[in-house]
Amino acid sequence: MGLASFSQILLNRYPWHGFYSINEINFGLIIILLGLAFFDLGSYFGKKLYENRSGKSQFLINMIISPTKTVLLGVLGFFVSLYVIKSTGGFNNLFLPRLLFESLFPTTMDFLINRTLLTIPIFVTLLSLLILFKNKLINKHFYFFFIFTIITLIFNVLINNPIVHPRYWFGSVFLSAILILIKWKRTSAFNWICFFLILMIIVFPYADYFRAENQQFDLKPISVVMSENGDYDAFQMILNTIKYVEIKGISYGAQLFGVIFFWLPRSLWAGKPHGSGATVAEELGYSFTNLSSPFWAESYINFGLVGVILILFLYGVFIRILHEGYQNSLENKASLVSFIAPYFAAYQFFFLRGDLLNSFAYLISVIFFFSLVIKIRKV
Repeated sequence: MGLASFSQILLNRYPWHGFYSINEINFGLIIILLGLAFFDLGSYFGKKLYENRSGKSQFLINMIISPTKTVLLGVLGFFVSLYVIKSTGGFNNLFLPRLLFESLFPTTMDFLINRTLLTIPIFVTLLSLLILFKNKLINKHFYFFFIFTIITLIFNVLINNPIVHPRYWFGSVFLSAILILIKWKRTSAFNWICFFLILMIIVFPYADYFRAENQQFDLKPISVVMSENGDYDAFQMILNTIKYVEIKGISYGAQLFGVIFFWLPRSLWAGKPHGSGATVAEELGYSFTNLSSPFWAESYINFGLVGVILILFLYGVFIRILHEGYQNSLENKASLVSFIAPYFAAYQFFFLRGDLLNSFAYLISVIFFFSLVIKIRKV
């Protein structure tokens, strides 16, 4: 968000139409910096909290991956994925442009359910198998598990390809596998920074090439991409959220309740909020409403500056506890956090960009299927 916002302010050019006063821009920057400061503060307290309560956090480490349950989920995932593939017309449709693939389903709900069943069980199976192999926990039937892992890997390459699925999902699959397989301590922070800068500045904007049919590949200067491409609208959406709150006021948690109860049908809750990105876009008169809503904007639209301070602080606590738990899990192999930490590290790109309604729903789906391969270690 730093490079893109700097480019947009400098050029006075934004991905979507809109004019912003200097006061609104300054206030947007204050929201970002305030959130970062309290995230760091939360991270500090999260480390202290983990150290003081480490003994009471053992239940996370005692929840481990079961090889047998992993195979069962994988078999279920294969059959469910094959059923979805057959119902959509065969393997060839897995390489259609994303918008064309979505049009194969009668409703958005049908598409979301089928995409979840198509992708997530087989993905969770692959990551679980990689964790088991990395930690040398396959002692029985080694060759069976090895062949099963290779088949699962190939199936994931076909199912979770970047042509038919959004970039955030393909990126989560690819980066999660990388983060599980590498040895963290052998990779310097500088190398990680360079890797993610290349990923976000060069790869990310052009990875949407397969979104629609006959899309032209247009190579532009980085400054133009960051100021005109909707992929870099995070800062502008914070400014738009400021405008929205000036008109409508904060939601006092209504948007957050919509996220938590995403699974509740609108037939039972007619007034259930839409995603914050769409809500802000509609209020400001945008014709295209499938826009992002970064974590800062989600915090602000719910509870104002107090929300930015409190929610980013709690997020810092959560991330630090997850980090410390993962470091500890390296000695307690194949535990719950050995899956959650690498996956969420990759998924944060989408989670922080938002909107929260969509990112949270997909996150809960992954956690649900992963819970099916967990067993409690006997102490």
